[in-house]
Amino acid sequence: MFNDGASVLEVALRDISPAGARIAGAELTGLPSTFELRIPDGLGGYSARRALVVWCKGAAAGLTFIDEG
Repeated sequence: MFNDGASVLEVALRDISPAGARIAGAELTGLPSTFELRIPDGLGGYSARRALVVWCKGAAAGLTFIDEG
């Protein structure tokens, strides 16, 4: 989620750790350098983390979390 909640991009979460994550998706070139990554919890809710794009290659990107999480 970015643009103050006005824009959403669906991605697949490939890896996650306390420090960051790797995502995959078709339109990652339009991803801003920082955004809110929302991860569904399976119960209708989600957890949210502020993320910074560290690298982006093709349909994959590496993120580092920039919040206290």
